[in-house]
Parts: sequence; structure tokens; C-alpha cells
Amino acid sequence: MHLLIDTNIFIYREDDRVITQNVSNLFELLNQVSVDIFIHPASVADIQRDTDQRRRDVMLSKLQTYRELSTPPSASKDSAFIALAGNPKTPQDRVDNEILYAVNKGAVDFLITEDAGIHQKALAIGVSDRIFHIDDALEFFKRFLPKKEKLYTPPALKEEFMYNLNLDDPFFDPTFRRTP
Repeated sequence: MHLLIDTNIFIYREDDRVITQNVSNLFELLNQVSVDIFIHPASVADIQRDTDQRRRDVMLSKLQTYRELSTPPSASKDSAFIALAGNPKTPQDRVDNEILYAVNKGAVDFLITEDAGIHQKALAIGVSDRIFHIDDALEFFKRFLPKKEKLYTPPALKEEFMYNLNLDDPFFDPTFRRTP
């Protein structure tokens, strides 16, 4: 699965503050279910517009740890999409439209954002079922966790990692004979 994270999610995770537990849980879960996480090039441009040079440089350096969505479709030439999403009035509107267009055209499967405006536009476009808030994403992706079946062992056996075994134990000596 391909997942796009909005700039606000990236900032929640990578800013110089303690992250919230739900963001931490979300990224741990996404790693467990092997989701490919992408950043849209429009998000990079969004961060490049930050007037605080230090914060901008820090964020751009952290962006390099994410895969950038290569050659995403452009919303600017799709008049039907623009009619539904709205003509962008600000650079941020343009970023929101580009991110939503990537979802709309299937360049990614899902988008996670806390931006209420994007959620409203997603409803108008008809892709709201693929746009998640953090808590919604947690619930959705939990279903992809591998099912762990409980293995019942006899009481005399203990489940242990191989590296914790003592290979010098007589149990592993093929010449060892136990007397009845």
C-alpha cells in the first residue's frame, strides 16, 4: 500500500517537540504492516516557503528520510477536478489540491492529514473514504496486522530466543545419555 502523509503530519512527527502518543502509535503500526510512506513534492515546496530559515532547513533535512512521490499527476490541468476542489486562491490551497489529486488519480492509496479543509475537499471530490485523520488511520491499519495465534506449550517448555540458549548445556551433547 502507498500512503501519502500531509505536511502537517510530517511536522507533527518531525518537529522539535515531543510527539503525541497517537502519532507514535501510527508510525509504529505503519512499519508493522509494511506501508510505503510518501511525501508529495508540493509538501516539499510548502516547507521551502517557510520564512524561518533554521526551521525550514531542519524540516527539509528530515524530509530526506521519506520517499518523495515521483512525478505525481498535476491537478492544474484537470478542470473537472478544480471545479470540485475549488480554484486555489493561496499557495496552500494549491498544495492541498495537488495532494488530493494524487489520491484521486490513484498515485497513492491513502492520505493522512489533520487538515479540515482537505477533509472537506475530499468529501466534495468523492475520495473521503481514503483520507484519514490520525486516529482513523490507526483504526483502519490495525486490521492489516498479522494475526498472532497463541502457541500452547507443555508446562516444562519455555519459549526462548535461540541466542539465549546455552550450547554447552548437556542437553545438546549427542553423547549424553539420561538415566531413567
